[in-house]
Amino acid sequence: KEPLLRLYGHQGSVNSLSWHPSAGWLLSGGSDGNLHLWKIDPKQRSGPLRRTAGKVVEQVRWSHDDQRLLASPERLSAGSMAILNSTSLAVDGVVGDYRSFGWSGDWGMRSSRIVTVGDSGVVQIWSATEKRLLFELPLGGVSLYTSWDPEGNTIAVSLRPQMQTFPGSGEVVLIDGQDGRIIRRWHCPGLDRLAWSHDHRLAVTTCDGRLEIWNPDTGTKEKVLLSVDEKM
Repeated sequence: KEPLLRLYGHQGSVNSLSWHPSAGWLLSGGSDGNLHLWKIDPKQRSGPLRRTAGKVVEQVRWSHDDQRLLASPERLSAGSMAILNSTSLAVDGVVGDYRSFGWSGDWGMRSSRIVTVGDSGVVQIWSATEKRLLFELPLGGVSLYTSWDPEGNTIAVSLRPQMQTFPGSGEVVLIDGQDGRIIRRWHCPGLDRLAWSHDHRLAVTTCDGRLEIWNPDTGTKEKVLLSVDEKM
C-alpha cells in the first residue's frame, strides 16, 4: 500500500495531525516543538509553509471556525492546553486539569466548547469563549485521548486502567457533550488513540499496531484497516 504523499520537515517524531475544517491544509505538531502548516497537493512536494518553535507539541486541533487552534505543550506543564490564534499563534487562553499531565483535547458544539482529558481520569468540559470549566466527569483510570464528533454532540474517550500498556485492557466511553451523561461504554482490547469519521464511525489505533473501525451505536468492531503484519 503506497502512500499518496509523504511530508518532510519535523526534526523528530510527529505527535499529532489536524485537518483545516474546509481548505486543504494540514497542521502537524511534533517532538521538536514545532507546529507546521502544510498545503496538501498530491501532485507536488513542498515543505511546511509556517512553523513556530516551542516545547514538545503532544496534540493539535483546529477549531470548526478555523480561527483558533488547541495545542498541548509537553506533558509536564501541569495538564494545560493552550488556545492559540490560528493566524498569529498568540496564546488566547489556557484550559486543562491541574491535577494531571495534559494529554488530549478537542473542540465541540461548533467550537463553543472544549473537552480535555488527562491521566487523572477526569473528563472536563470548558466554555471556549470564557475559558471557564462548565463541569467534569471522573471516569477513573487513565483517560488517554478524546475526540468530539463532527456534529458536536458526542465525546469519545479512550480509557485504560493504568499507565502501563496491557494488550487486553482498554475501554471506549461515549459522553453527551451537553450534560456530561455517559451514553455507552465498551471494552476495546489494546486501545490507544481514537477519532471520529464524518460518517459517524470511530477509528481506533491499538498498542499492537492495528487500525480498526468501530460502530459507536452498537459498540462493535466493523473491520480492521491495517495490522502490524501488513506492510505500508
